[in-house]
Amino acid sequence: MADNTNVANDRPRRSEAAQAEASSRMAQEVYNSRPTTDLSGEQCRSQPDQNQFNTLTRGVPTAGCDFRTSEQLSQQTGTLDFGNIWRDVSRSTVQIHVGSPSDRGGGTGVVIGSHNDMCIVATAAHVTHPHRFGVAPEAPTSRSVVMPDGRAYPAETRIFNRRNDQAILAVRTGLNTDNVCYPAQAADGYAAPHRGFAAGFPDRTNTPYISPAQVSGIRRDLGQPGDPRNDAPQHLMRTNITGGNSGGPVFNREGRITGLVSSGDDHDHGRGISGNAIGVASPFTSRMQRNYMDRIRSQR
Repeated sequence: MADNTNVANDRPRRSEAAQAEASSRMAQEVYNSRPTTDLSGEQCRSQPDQNQFNTLTRGVPTAGCDFRTSEQLSQQTGTLDFGNIWRDVSRSTVQIHVGSPSDRGGGTGVVIGSHNDMCIVATAAHVTHPHRFGVAPEAPTSRSVVMPDGRAYPAETRIFNRRNDQAILAVRTGLNTDNVCYPAQAADGYAAPHRGFAAGFPDRTNTPYISPAQVSGIRRDLGQPGDPRNDAPQHLMRTNITGGNSGGPVFNREGRITGLVSSGDDHDHGRGISGNAIGVASPFTSRMQRNYMDRIRSQR
């Protein structure tokens, strides 16, 4: 399970600045072996320091390599100590690669549990099966997930939920399961309007980005007549997400999952540029997390 212990509770009380610096340093250690890249996958000319994080800001077009401090992100996301929250949930946020002979794509996922020698990851159904949503010409022939150790492990879809645009992957992490599998926890029940953030790997970057978000309460997707997603529950978000964020977790201020990114507005800022202001997430609750894991355990 993810380590949700606040290290400040285990040591003599320190100043808020010292606590923020320490938690930010631990958060950055998760990906300290990966130079930060922009949205086209090129290494950023300047790299974030120990108290800075890759950030996409709502309504601000960017090619990436924009950094915010832990204090700034605490204000934007409503968290008391963003660095400490990110230390936990960044290990649970993983990158997904999907390929076919004619196309390659992918998105983001979040670890929700483990079973035997497999790490269990939740993501968007349109990430794992893009051809079923009309965004790819043919079915993928390979799926893999990049875990916190930087390795890509083979994965297979175990659960496909088209209506809610959700899929559950079993990632064959083998003997490394305990070392790379850090499940996040979902919030109880459908979330009321809240502040938080989306986490993911937008566009072609291989380093995680944070998108502060204002998340609405539940609404129903009217969809199109005959669409199986018609009347599916959704959260609207005021945030900045783009291709590659799909399937990634939306966290509340306590670091609990409240949804999975489903889509963003389609305003075109140009290739390698993200500046969207509106996103949609499918709700993800602790009950759904338990049900998905129970179904995985019941499968052979």
